[in-house]
Amino acid sequence: MNRLIPLLSLVVIVVIAGCNLPGFSNAAPMPTSQSTLSSTPPQPATPDAVATAPSEGYPQTAEGVVGAFLNAYSQDNEAMLQYLSPAAQASLPAGGPAALLDFDGSLNGFLIQSASVVPDPATASVVVVVEMKGKTGAREFQLSQSGGRWAIDSVIDPDK
Repeated sequence: MNRLIPLLSLVVIVVIAGCNLPGFSNAAPMPTSQSTLSSTPPQPATPDAVATAPSEGYPQTAEGVVGAFLNAYSQDNEAMLQYLSPAAQASLPAGGPAALLDFDGSLNGFLIQSASVVPDPATASVVVVVEMKGKTGAREFQLSQSGGRWAIDSVIDPDK
C-alpha cells in the first residue's frame, strides 16, 4: 500500500502533463502578441444607423468632427468652417467660427467627456471639457447630419 500512493501520484502527474502536450489538448493555443502604441486615437463606435459615408480626410463620427473643429481653432480659423452646418455658417457671429466657442484666449487642450447619438433624425450631442489659460470649462456641441456628414449646428456654454 505504501508503494501504491507514490506510483498513483506519478501516474496522475504524467497524465496531467500529457494533457498539455500539443496535439493532446482541446484548448486553443495562447496567442502571443506585442503591445504597440499607436499615434492614431481610437475611434468611438458609431451605430450603423447613423454612420456616415467615408470622405477623404473628413471625420466620420460626431466626436471626430468636434475634435477636428477644436484642433482647427488653434491652427486655422477658416478651416473651422468646414465642420459647421450650413445653418451655423449662415448665422456666424462677428468673430467667425472661433467666436462660437466663446473662449478667452488660446486653447491648451480638450477632452471629450461624453457623446450621445440619436439615429432618426441623425443628431448628436458631444460634451467637451476644454482647458484655456490654466482654467477648465465645458462646451456642448449640437450636431446633425448634413449631406451625409456630421456637422456642428451650435456650441453651448453650459455655465451661461
